[in-house]
Amino acid sequence: MVWQNLEVKTLNDERKATVAAQSAAEATMQRVQASQKSNKVSLLEVILAPVQAEVTVVHQEISKLHDTNRAPEAFMRSKDATLVEVERRIRSADAKAAMVEEIACFLFGLVLHFSLLKNGTSILQDYVATVIKYEIDAFLRFLIFN
Repeated sequence: MVWQNLEVKTLNDERKATVAAQSAAEATMQRVQASQKSNKVSLLEVILAPVQAEVTVVHQEISKLHDTNRAPEAFMRSKDATLVEVERRIRSADAKAAMVEEIACFLFGLVLHFSLLKNGTSILQDYVATVIKYEIDAFLRFLIFN
């Protein structure tokens, strides 16, 4: 996209340079014609007109070179800004991944704790059932033998 814009700008600059050169040539032609008609135009003006046209063209070329230099600089600034944004997003994603990992470890610990509590509850239930059975047996023996 940047290069297409640069090509369009280059074509516009070339068109402007052509128009400037044409204008300078027309001005020179008018001066020559006026000189021939009235002989009031000095030889110096006739000589300076093409030089002025050349100066205009050189100024346009310098402007074109400045524009050519600005495009890569703008591209690099845009690229740098994009890289900074990508680095920020990567750091954010890393932080989120670390949080997810921490939560996963915490949940795993809770699952282990729950499993241990479940096993402990099962053991306690078996123990209570056994104690109750022995207590009932002892009570029944007491009733039978007394």
